[in-house]
Amino acid sequence: MPVTCPYCNGNHSDETLVCPVTGKELSQSLRFVGKKIGKYEIIRLIGEGGMGAVFEARHTEIRRRVAIKLLNPALAHDLEALARFTREARATGEIGHENIIEIYDIGKDPETGATYLVLELLKGRTLQNMIDERCGLPINEVVDIMLQVLSALHASHLLGIVHRDLKPDNIFLTTIAGRKNWVKVLDFGIAKIKESGEGHKLTRTGQIIGTPYYMAPEQIKGGGNVDHRSDIYSCGVILYQCLTGKLPFTAPTLQGLIYSILSDEPEDPRVHRPGIPDELVSIVLKAMAKDPAMRYQSAAEMATALEKFGSGMMEVQTELSKVDELAKTMRAKIEGEKTIDKTKSKEQKEQALTELDWKTSKSWKKIKNLTLGIVIVVIILLVGSGLGIFFFKGKLSGKKEVVETSKNTFTMQSMQPKNLEPQKNLINEKERVKVEIEVSPVEAKIFLDGAIINQNPFKSEFDKSDTPHLLEAKLDGFKPWKEWIKFDTQIDRKINLEPSQTEETQVEAEKEVKKKKRKSQTSSSTGTETGKAKGGDIDKYNPY
Repeated sequence: MPVTCPYCNGNHSDETLVCPVTGKELSQSLRFVGKKIGKYEIIRLIGEGGMGAVFEARHTEIRRRVAIKLLNPALAHDLEALARFTREARATGEIGHENIIEIYDIGKDPETGATYLVLELLKGRTLQNMIDERCGLPINEVVDIMLQVLSALHASHLLGIVHRDLKPDNIFLTTIAGRKNWVKVLDFGIAKIKESGEGHKLTRTGQIIGTPYYMAPEQIKGGGNVDHRSDIYSCGVILYQCLTGKLPFTAPTLQGLIYSILSDEPEDPRVHRPGIPDELVSIVLKAMAKDPAMRYQSAAEMATALEKFGSGMMEVQTELSKVDELAKTMRAKIEGEKTIDKTKSKEQKEQALTELDWKTSKSWKKIKNLTLGIVIVVIILLVGSGLGIFFFKGKLSGKKEVVETSKNTFTMQSMQPKNLEPQKNLINEKERVKVEIEVSPVEAKIFLDGAIINQNPFKSEFDKSDTPHLLEAKLDGFKPWKEWIKFDTQIDRKINLEPSQTEETQVEAEKEVKKKKRKSQTSSSTGTETGKAKGGDIDKYNPY
């Protein structure tokens, strides 16, 4: 049966190994394109690996587009591979979180006998793609992404599911309802699921599973001591890489890498990116502590520490340090948990309190609603001791909840504390600063946080902030220039790039610059483009 070639768009025999037009090797997975697997018609190959291939497909009846993850037919009778596939479907389905990719179904291809998963079709890119394309991501953008990852992890950890292979390639960024960088955590295929107090292992003894760069020391050592804190370690490594563009541990060999992870301390992130706030550095290094007991003990705890560095869109209001201890006891009752023991240390109380915040929901909005409800209850309790204690039901999503007490009946909407002022419009009150940057030669390109600015000179205004940003200027034949800046005061930079050539070749470089300029002007006047869109053999943003 002929298959459509992704390189020349021509039709070749399904036995053809190399495209006769381009000379590129043809994947054997292409033979599935155009065929049906179950109720799904295969449209195109998205990507493939050792375990199998991922295709875009369409339901033949309702026309819904999905992704089909097909296990390599050669592994159809491999019990370990089948267990991993089943594990991924079960873990993902059981958690059911908005920041975790959805799996709709699992089945078996009747023709090849290969198992397949039906997943939601994602469009976007991985966090690794973003790291590769930009040098040192903005702090608030990184934190917003990590808060979503931690939200997903917390939901999985509450069910005893540890991901164990968390890395930027498994964090997919898509757009939902106009919201960019919406996180979908992928690939729970090697997740550890706790059952009857035991964690079932998918790998043979002595085999390393996961990506070594992001693996916690106890995961590398093996021995069955891996728990949810291994995922916390991975989050620390990812945060380090996002902020600096560098991995904390590298080595030319696997043995050297393992030794470094087990023995060395990570370099201070500020060596690679000056200006990272001290507190944020502490968060990164605490998450990466070699002893699990010294890390954050839950994803919720790490998220609470990180939240202040976000943009505010993923804000979590869990700080109740000024609220009476009674509020903490009540929150434990609301969740049906034991009253927090007043003899526990302050750190233990805060940890338990944070856990309760997260158990109420899988989304950050609901956490905010819960905290608001608790604050309101505390105010009522402080106003009059005869009001009784409220026991809230449901998700506190704005519905009217009538609660009977010993003396009175109240509704949620009847509570209007006098001391609560409406939130100020912070956006309108933000101070703006002027930024002017001029680079010579004028043909030089200006980059801000890795993104190209198509203006030289560049003039704009930004919200006043002490967040560090990477400013760069580049031009072929000249030494690249970079500087970390903050929008905390007006910026006026005039930058003169230094030639990187000798005097003998400098003239030639200047001629080349003028030649390119003339070519660009000619192209502009004739309405043609000199650039050509880059293509790829397989979708570089393959999320699966």
